[in-house]
Amino acid sequence: MIDRYAARLVAAGIPRNKLWNAHRNAVCLVYYRREFDAARKLLWDYWKEHPLDVRMLAYACITLLPSGMVASLRGRLGRPASELPPSGTVEDCAGWLRALAQISNDLAT
Repeated sequence: MIDRYAARLVAAGIPRNKLWNAHRNAVCLVYYRREFDAARKLLWDYWKEHPLDVRMLAYACITLLPSGMVASLRGRLGRPASELPPSGTVEDCAGWLRALAQISNDLAT
């Protein structure tokens, strides 16, 4: 979508180097509204393009949990999502990418 509409988005005033940020924010908004069915696909699609974005991977995993479990765990987890490491900090990229590819394949089926 970003590639397809990049010219229009830039013409609308979004700097080219910020196009994915705008998309990421839109995906997060769906997640923050707890619209997990809709957010799930958006998060996995975003994650496939940005496999080092650990926060988005965590959000995608949360969407797989039953809504009652998410509600009961909300605020009781040891580390809030805001304390997850920032994207792009994974050191072992090769192993990380292999693990993420396996997860992606498993979820696609």
